Amino acid sequence: CGPSIEEQIAMSPFAEVIASDAVKTEQGGCGMVAVHTTSADLYSRLWCVHEVERAVAQKGLKIAAAMSDPYLDNMVENVCNMLNFGASPHQCLEAAEVSVSTIRAQCSRTDDRNMLRGKIMELDGNFGHLDKVIRSFRVDTLPLDIKFRLIAAGLPLHECGQAAPNDLPIVLFAVSESAQGLLGASSQLRANRMLQLIVVHAARTLVQALPKVLADGAR
Repeated sequence: CGPSIEEQIAMSPFAEVIASDAVKTEQGGCGMVAVHTTSADLYSRLWCVHEVERAVAQKGLKIAAAMSDPYLDNMVENVCNMLNFGASPHQCLEAAEVSVSTIRAQCSRTDDRNMLRGKIMELDGNFGHLDKVIRSFRVDTLPLDIKFRLIAAGLPLHECGQAAPNDLPIVLFAVSESAQGLLGASSQLRANRMLQLIVVHAARTLVQALPKVLADGAR
């Protein structure tokens, strides 16, 4: 017979896989895919949230999300529904379960649960850190038009997912909404001439409109 479950876990098989060149993007690998369906909540399972966090921390590993149509439709509908009621971006993400409480996640085996909780508590920020990693990963997977709507509603660029500061369309939209959007961009994009011109144009427009705004306010 083969090794027991405990012996298999002690070998850290997931850590070995994500650290291998076979899956790293820079080595021609396909990376990792987190599969989402309405049949089961990925983020209610302690193994799943732990593995997503470990994968995010692994350098050179690309992580993608695959979602069933019903799953994606439900998430998008919840975000849009709350936006239509004037909810804050954070409330929208809560309603769509993009923000999660990983401390509630469970395992089918008590030994696994205890082992994983111990590992997570050793992390800097423990479950709070894990919540932020999962939320950032999930925001990264939102459709672009939903990200635009959240930014327009006030979601800061640095909260739009790990990839947002380097994503030109997202940064362009954030800057078009507010010149402060440029502050959340990566240093490379902050040096982008087109973005700088947009900020200058927005500032000039504001200065030109200021006398009218002050006059209206004095009435």
